Amino acid sequence: MKDRQHEEPAIEVLVDEVVALYHLLRVIAARIHSGTGLTAAMRGILRGLDRLGPQTVPQMARARPVSRQYIQALVNRLQEEGYVETTANPAHKRSGIVRLTRRGETLIEAMRRTEAHFLEGLGIDIDGEEIKDAISVLRRLRRGNMPEKIVESLQVQPGYVVADIGSGGGYFTLKFAGKVGETGKVYAVDTKPQYLDFIRRRAEQEGLNNIYFLVAKGSETGLPEASLDLVFARNVFHHLPEPVEFFRNLKRALKPDGRVAIIDHAPGGGFGFVRLFKHHTPVEVILQEMKRAGYLLVKSFDFLPGQTFNLFKKGDVVD
Repeated sequence: MKDRQHEEPAIEVLVDEVVALYHLLRVIAARIHSGTGLTAAMRGILRGLDRLGPQTVPQMARARPVSRQYIQALVNRLQEEGYVETTANPAHKRSGIVRLTRRGETLIEAMRRTEAHFLEGLGIDIDGEEIKDAISVLRRLRRGNMPEKIVESLQVQPGYVVADIGSGGGYFTLKFAGKVGETGKVYAVDTKPQYLDFIRRRAEQEGLNNIYFLVAKGSETGLPEASLDLVFARNVFHHLPEPVEFFRNLKRALKPDGRVAIIDHAPGGGFGFVRLFKHHTPVEVILQEMKRAGYLLVKSFDFLPGQTFNLFKKGDVVD
């Protein structure tokens, strides 16, 4: 049997290294591809078409996942630049097939050469087997939290207004912003302004202009009354000193049919620091406190290892 006390710190270090590498690569990619005048999201569309071949806008949206409107806006801009074209789709008249133009293929090839030249300059000696092992580990790690399945389970629609409570680095904020499209809004809510500044920069890089930023103070979030279709609170509940008061106050911001999604670590689950610093909440406590705050349980999901995932709607206050 593996010694998990020794295994978990290594996983934490790996996560830290992946996050650091991600931000480093974004900076490097922005610098070496600055001459293209394209955002990271637009370059991502071109890479996807190069790797997977012609696709429809709905296919591209499902793969990310973001809203069709968001992908369509990117495709429109790339089409204006002459990098992609849309042709008729025999299987669906309203959903054309997007493909690279010759100019787009030339740009992708130039980007590939630029990146290869940069990687050669690093002088890193990594053999093929090491790369295969790294890919395997990273895929398993990525599937562990299943972010795509979380977003899919919430059935966020174009035009929705969503609040991401405790938005942190903005991973889900940006996912929701892509889903709700230009007709929707996402509020990034956090107690730390520096986190919001980070998300703001990320949103600018990805061409998202439907995110609004709020600094939370105590149990007050500053969210507009009766405005929200969904409140998303991931790994936040255990940080709240007075969760009943917080979610009672939050009810004012929900639309009549608005929902609250709460994801939190379960006792005994998660990484070592989760248990060490008691960053968890028993699901029974979450259900009890939400009932006291005036909510009814709508649905529970069980696909997150080591975490609970519950969806609530407004009900009556019971105490």
